[in-house]
Amino acid sequence: MSNIKYEYIMCRYGELSTKGKNRKQFVSVLLKNIKRQLKEFENLTYRRTFDRIYINLHGEDALKVSEELKYVFGLSSFSLAIPSTKDMDDMAKLSLGLIQKEEGKTFKVITRRRDKSYEHSSDTVNRHIAGEILRNTDFKVDVHNPDVEVLVEIRA
Repeated sequence: MSNIKYEYIMCRYGELSTKGKNRKQFVSVLLKNIKRQLKEFENLTYRRTFDRIYINLHGEDALKVSEELKYVFGLSSFSLAIPSTKDMDDMAKLSLGLIQKEEGKTFKVITRRRDKSYEHSSDTVNRHIAGEILRNTDFKVDVHNPDVEVLVEIRA
């Protein structure tokens, strides 16, 4: 993970999104709790969407921020993130560059296509990115117990 310049942290809040009419209040409280936990990091900015909270790091140490996020109640999970274009070759090259810095022997690509108007299926994206990794590294695919997961989320 060293030497990777993450720009965002994508926070998922799972069941909060199923709270119906109270969802907005739950998410507001969660965001307030996140900001309180991360108050020492002055450069952070936050953006809320329907099912995610994005934390823009603006140069803050991603690993230190991640350590603090572990203590926020209500977060389902979070991931360090780097934005990409929607071009499959760009996504594949970025994924290749990232996995080459990881330790391990096996990987799995997991694509979530939130933008349903995107022209390619999740499986097509998975195969394209996996192909680039297989051609250029010694990693092997293991869909059941991978050493490294490459998470790709395509949003509008």
